[in-house]
Amino acid sequence: MTLAATVAPLLPPVSTVAAQTGSAVPDQPATGPMPRPMTREDLEPFVDGIMSQRLERDSIAGAAIAVVKDGAVLFEKGYGYADVERRTPVRADQTLFGVASISKTFTATAVMQLVEQGKLNLDADVQSYLDFPLRKDFPEPVTLRQLLTHTAGLQENGKDLLEAPETISDLGQFLRSHQLPQIFRPGSRVAYSNFGNSLAGYVVERVSGQPFAAYVADHILKPLGMAHSTFAAPVPADLAPLMSKEYKLSSEPPRPVEYLARRPAGGMYSTADDMARYMIAHLQDGAYGDARILEEATARTMHTIQWRARPDAPGIAVAFYQSAANGRFALAHGGDLSYQHSYLWLVPSERLGVFLIFNSSGTDMVRIRSAVWQSLLDRYLPPAGPLPEPAANAAQDARAVAGAYLTTRRAQTTILTLFSSLGTVDVTAHPDGSISVAGLTRYDGSPRTFWSDGKLMFREHNGEGHTVTFVTGASGRPDVMVVDSIAEYERQGAFNGHVLALLLAGAVAVLLAAALLWPISTLVRWRLKRPLRETMPLPVRRRRLAVNGVILVALVLIALVAIYVQALASLDLTVLSVRFDPAMRVFQVLAALVCLGALFTLWSAVIAWRRREGSILSRTGLSLVTLSLLVMAATIAGQHLLTPSLAY
Repeated sequence: MTLAATVAPLLPPVSTVAAQTGSAVPDQPATGPMPRPMTREDLEPFVDGIMSQRLERDSIAGAAIAVVKDGAVLFEKGYGYADVERRTPVRADQTLFGVASISKTFTATAVMQLVEQGKLNLDADVQSYLDFPLRKDFPEPVTLRQLLTHTAGLQENGKDLLEAPETISDLGQFLRSHQLPQIFRPGSRVAYSNFGNSLAGYVVERVSGQPFAAYVADHILKPLGMAHSTFAAPVPADLAPLMSKEYKLSSEPPRPVEYLARRPAGGMYSTADDMARYMIAHLQDGAYGDARILEEATARTMHTIQWRARPDAPGIAVAFYQSAANGRFALAHGGDLSYQHSYLWLVPSERLGVFLIFNSSGTDMVRIRSAVWQSLLDRYLPPAGPLPEPAANAAQDARAVAGAYLTTRRAQTTILTLFSSLGTVDVTAHPDGSISVAGLTRYDGSPRTFWSDGKLMFREHNGEGHTVTFVTGASGRPDVMVVDSIAEYERQGAFNGHVLALLLAGAVAVLLAAALLWPISTLVRWRLKRPLRETMPLPVRRRRLAVNGVILVALVLIALVAIYVQALASLDLTVLSVRFDPAMRVFQVLAALVCLGALFTLWSAVIAWRRREGSILSRTGLSLVTLSLLVMAATIAGQHLLTPSLAY
């Protein structure tokens, strides 16, 4: 789960609606003939080989895939188990999975239905559709187009991510009570937002007069015959027995079913077969058999790029984002719950759609999805032609963009700001003129490398055709990085997450050393038959004891942070719920004591040096402790750890 972004617009005025009109499949290169025809007879054994190997090697319990081509299901199949203990196999037409963020495309489809009916306007102030005041931190209105392209300027919003099925909240009430400050001017940044998409879903609910789940069922699922799909929470009784279990590893017990409070953004359950119908409808501009969920013009608008960081960069359509497919234009969306992971790709020029889902995280879920997709591309849709050679100034461009960057999908004003600030991503320039971006690896684990086209657009030459685009700010320096289309990062200065991490690590090391020296120094004095305590006046001894108390409080705080981080890493999302608020307050009390203690320790150190109390060595140690506590105090204050609000 990601907790994720900063300041004013640095992009040139490309407009949030960079392509309201025009081709639904822009910038599509001419494609050559497929060297290997995609047939079920060839596809099935090929996918069988990949999936059987991957499931066993990566400890995945079960998976399903659906491939559609030319308006029909070409291939769909389940692999492994929906329930390991009962040996229940995955069935493509019956086993329900949580499709997570792919749900956002259903929310967008519902919005577009109401747009074509004249009930909604993508560019109207969304406040006009709401029954509660939407928090605004900039004068510009927030629009549905911005909500559906993640450009509304919202910061990461993760509290109460999951809900128990017996306590599912009202969508409107939930959104009203979980608002956070905007951190970007609307239309200036891409900052992926579950809250924003859920807000669009609530607009559907408000304008249609139906609960969101009921509206989607009546106007999308039923017309397409998606009888095994639902946004309802809990899942209806007739579908509940068909739900796949969720696993971290196939060898471990199943985890509880996850119900997202922000349901329009990630709460749908479906089967591979149902998702095949959905892909066909979008590939056919809203039509599926005799049914139509969108008019052709509306569907084309939905598939048209609405936002680009710059005119020649990949962009975001309405909910779908532009993806890489060996040089061909593709629309895609991924989905991740704690343990269920999915992806959907549409390649309009080939009338091809692929849906892939796993019910386990396994040992490396990110690369598994990439491996399956890349394998399919290389076999059936190899690169249409050679990519341009790297520009003559590629090495110069690489050096210009190298540095530290921070995602725009971040917490910036909440108690979890620190975790976002430490998530700095490095761009490294290599001697051959290429760059690599930390965390971007190919399915075989090797780093993806990118070469400049001479205009700060870096293209991958040994993979699917991913891009890393840089945008210059007013200074003429590359200030913004966009990976493909949906992941945006801002350049950081000399003081960045790496520096903060080093300072905090140093502070922790000093405080631990100080705490360990107490028993060690006592033991040494005992062995040398010296007084167990250094002789000093009572006021001095009391100040030293107080400083020792501050050190202990700081170490307890550090230990609690470590436990919290470990809980997040193990996907224990109860630490992101209101039930954890009392523990957060205890955490804040300790943090406040550290801040006050740091000031007291600074005062003690100044007095010690002025009065020459104790040895030079002990005063130097006290000074190091003081600096360490001041680093902690500055971090606590600067990273909003004492904010009164526990909204995050």
